[in-house]
Amino acid sequence: MTERAPATAVAAPHGAPGDAPLAPAIGAAGAILATVACFLPWIRLDLGRFAVFLGTTSHSITASAKGMGIIGSVAVAASIVMLLCVAGLLAGGPSLRTACAWVLAGAGVAVAAAAVTALATKGARADQVLRAAWQAGAGHALPAAQFDRLRDVLARLGSTSSAGIGIYLALLGGILGAAGGVLAIVASVRTARTRRAIGYAGGFERPGSQPAL
Repeated sequence: MTERAPATAVAAPHGAPGDAPLAPAIGAAGAILATVACFLPWIRLDLGRFAVFLGTTSHSITASAKGMGIIGSVAVAASIVMLLCVAGLLAGGPSLRTACAWVLAGAGVAVAAAAVTALATKGARADQVLRAAWQAGAGHALPAAQFDRLRDVLARLGSTSSAGIGIYLALLGGILGAAGGVLAIVASVRTARTRRAIGYAGGFERPGSQPAL
């Protein structure tokens, strides 16, 4: 009988970040949700009885992420990056998919962090919205002392501030995006290990070896 090296059956690598079905699906859901959330109200300022003195039919002022200054700008930019990364996961090569997985996870964390920060500083964000609304209506900004008096008057007339639905959807979208990125990273690591195993096993096979008769 003829001796030969034992043949090793190794499956072809498959499990790249773009091939993991859950990673792009979860990432896409988070990216779309975060992007839409940036255009929904993040802060709602209820004017209370002050609306009567202003002579307006609207009893509240709302602002989306674009009205949140740097925090909102970070959320908008990161949500767009999430969309681009999902496209890279679906259509890119192995190296691009791996890079997109890491960036997607980071962008998701950035959106979630922006939403949490805006939620934690809701009062300051409401003041920011009020300043912008006053400047848009009056054509000039209020000095700090006058703005403090205006805020006191609003509080006495029942004015309150609250977080809008957009801030919660952005938080959820950021978490989903980060989760999708992490899943894609895990798939990338597994694929790299599989390829190394194939290369290692292939080095012990004899080229042109024939089965023993």
